[in-house]
Amino acid sequence: MASVIKRRKSPYWVACYSLPDGSRLQRSTKTKDKSKAIQIAIAAESAARNKVTSEAARKIISELVERIHGKPVSNETCSEYFSRWKKRRSRELAPATVARTGDVLKSLAGHLGTGWELPLSDLSQGQIAGWRDELAGKYAPVSVNVYLKIAKQALRDAWTDGVLSESPAAKIKLLKLPRSGSGKKVFTTAQYFKLLEHGAGEWAGIIHAGAFTGQRLSDIVSMRLEDIGGCWWRFKSRKTGAEMAIPLARPFLAWFRDWIERRKIASAYVFPESQATLARCGGRPASLSNQFHRIMELAGMADVRDRHAPKGVGRAGRRESSELSFHSFRHTCTTWLKMQGVVESVAMGFVGHQTKAISRHYTHA
Repeated sequence: MASVIKRRKSPYWVACYSLPDGSRLQRSTKTKDKSKAIQIAIAAESAARNKVTSEAARKIISELVERIHGKPVSNETCSEYFSRWKKRRSRELAPATVARTGDVLKSLAGHLGTGWELPLSDLSQGQIAGWRDELAGKYAPVSVNVYLKIAKQALRDAWTDGVLSESPAAKIKLLKLPRSGSGKKVFTTAQYFKLLEHGAGEWAGIIHAGAFTGQRLSDIVSMRLEDIGGCWWRFKSRKTGAEMAIPLARPFLAWFRDWIERRKIASAYVFPESQATLARCGGRPASLSNQFHRIMELAGMADVRDRHAPKGVGRAGRRESSELSFHSFRHTCTTWLKMQGVVESVAMGFVGHQTKAISRHYTHA
């Protein structure tokens, strides 16, 4: 029998009704009026018991909700809503984050299949959980959680905007991350010099810049000649959009002056070959990260990857992660700054950390 209940922390009544097989469903009515909520619950149960098609049931409920609230229920498909949401969020996010969002939506669309063209209101908690579990078989937990957080935000916005009565992802839990210390390790001074021994050409400068600025690989290889004035590097962070001004250390400046005099490629970029690689990869530094891993292999800091042996899991298989990567230079720079007595607020602004907690996570004293 149809009924309504109230949940804690929610001002709206929830419709409870039975399906033909006897199972019970609960759906928010989005109304604070109990009598109107009961009408919605009765209509929902009637549609279910008469075994009408999902389209017909949706029409019955939509007409009733429109009559009660004065506005129709949104019938946007998953494809339509997520495309609209991405377009809106693109104005607020950095290009790299927009690209990652596109990857997330493409992955979700692939998992849903034909369900991607069904109404967003049909998207269930089970489908989101299944997608998360599918991702867990391909990627590391931290990557899965990044994907899931983006989907959660999109569906939370749908709930906030009134497109959904509740988010199907609200109760989906993130994967538990393994406890392995602070994650990425920090390069020691000896390792820094060892990397320079094996980093030829542009990579010597990129390594200098990574160690003494703590900036991300994509920002470093996008460095323009016009961005360098005296001993300062001014640029806009590709990830956060923040305007940065960083003093350049003497080792980098010495390399830079020598490099400009002897390099063979005339370009507006300091690292033209690496920047071209970044551009070919759509602004993603994966190929450059692989090049750096080869330098670490030569320096004896990483196991040699067999790039030709079959892994048995295909290209979508989970990648092996390394405790050391180019990102470790952010840890290195933060640690070096604080070891030299630089106050935390200055170190945060230098590297680009927004909270003290993050800055301390990158500090290895």
